Amino acid sequence: MIDYTKKSELKIEVVWGMDNNDTSEYYFDNEKEMTAFVDGINEAVGWHDCVVCGDGYEYSSAEEYLKEMDDE
Repeated sequence: MIDYTKKSELKIEVVWGMDNNDTSEYYFDNEKEMTAFVDGINEAVGWHDCVVCGDGYEYSSAEEYLKEMDDE
């Protein structure tokens, strides 16, 4: 089993829910693991809402996303 809490260079943050009230950090050893994890989230979430933040995503951090949502 992969330990997604082990600190490493590759990191994403996920802002869970429509109320933006729960943020989690996930770390990966390589791009393939990270992509598979995000694909799994997208499949599992279905109609629920979450925003994935990190390098290569629309928002570079959960903080950036939450600030933009507060400004709207």
